[in-house]
Amino acid sequence: MILEESHFNEIYHKYQIFEADALTDSCKEMIDVSIEDCYMLTTAIVDITGNINFEVLAIGPSEEECTKGLNILESLASFTSFELEKVEFGIIVQPTFEMQIKGAEIFQTEACTRELAQVRRTKELDELRDIHYPDILNVHFLSDGKFYRYLVEVSEYNSRFIEGRMLKEPDRDIGVHEHEVVEIIPILLNNHLQLVSASSNVQVNDEAFEKLKEFVNEILEDYPEIEKRKKS
Repeated sequence: MILEESHFNEIYHKYQIFEADALTDSCKEMIDVSIEDCYMLTTAIVDITGNINFEVLAIGPSEEECTKGLNILESLASFTSFELEKVEFGIIVQPTFEMQIKGAEIFQTEACTRELAQVRRTKELDELRDIHYPDILNVHFLSDGKFYRYLVEVSEYNSRFIEGRMLKEPDRDIGVHEHEVVEIIPILLNNHLQLVSASSNVQVNDEAFEKLKEFVNEILEDYPEIEKRKKS
């Protein structure tokens, strides 16, 4: 498996074994590295920039013997998702107690609010996430009876809305601007979650919320990229 074939919640705060080859040399400041140490045990967190980081827990000569450095509670090295994007890895289904102890120490270094943690733990959002920046989601904005797709950096998921901010100024007037906070409605369509937001001049109260859902289901047939998701 490589990163683009995985889902965020398959790797986030989980444990992976990478076929690392010479990448283990990055651990030399923390531990002795031999030429046979070509595997590394990692766990994935999100750094302060929002990028997925793989923290190295241990290294070893094989998948079964990847335990060197596991007793050191600090990360042996760190790699961004961009650095490991094409490197093969496997997911550990049943981590050992030692892995979980070290993992728990590393998870505590992650700066994350309770609200943002809830967004990250929502597996249904994984198909809509940026592959490197999981807090950035594709959102369809409703304006003048049409949909326009833009990226939003999310921060909170309450009982009804996902809240986030526009990353860039839209290339057309949709009533929402760069850095503006928006409320996003998650809509389940044929077992696939779609994210829709109304322009800032649309007040989404309870009645409008139901009407918007109805409108979304009627108009989605005109959008091939959503149709593709529905059929997959």
